[in-house]
Amino acid sequence: MKQLLKKFGGLIILAILMLPFASADTITAQSNNGSVSIISASVPVTPEPNANAKALQRIKFLQNIKDQMSATRSDYRQITDNVNEATGRIAEINVKVSTLKDQIRNLDDQIATTKSMIANVTIQITEKQNEMVILYDEIDIKKAAIEEQKTC
Repeated sequence: MKQLLKKFGGLIILAILMLPFASADTITAQSNNGSVSIISASVPVTPEPNANAKALQRIKFLQNIKDQMSATRSDYRQITDNVNEATGRIAEINVKVSTLKDQIRNLDDQIATTKSMIANVTIQITEKQNEMVILYDEIDIKKAAIEEQKTC
């Protein structure tokens, strides 16, 4: 059944029905005032030349489209799988990066603690050195006093 919409004169042809029986087509039309009339006309039925060839071309064309769609689906699936795999790898790398950041933060904390301890030890060493200088000075003074007492 073929449907064809056309405006022709005062009539709008609604549908042309190709009937498989007899050699007539039935045309249903509606005029501008809304009345419906059916027109029958004799049209000789002639087989379309190369109908089989055209049908084969259509089948080949549709098969080609199906093959292309299948290939496209396959490509899409492969791309989706690659994206999912890459997403998984990125997630693993993000976990490793997070772990490394934590380790670096811990090392920075340890370095800061160690620097503080080194500064404290350096201060203590300087204080002890100053105390030793004072003690050596006291020893020297006492030696001098003892020497002075021996000579007197």
